Amino acid sequence: MSNLRRELFSGVTGKVLEVGVGTGKNLEFYPSECEVMGIDISNS
Repeated sequence: MSNLRRELFSGVTGKVLEVGVGTGKNLEFYPSECEVMGIDISNS
């Protein structure tokens, strides 16, 4: 699964809003030049 995420996120650029970020599993796959902000409404 991590290889698929790495491939999917490789072309992402600019500012990103990840809605439903949860535990942040995807954050490590964004390229370093991205500015990522995540929100989640979960209480946990």
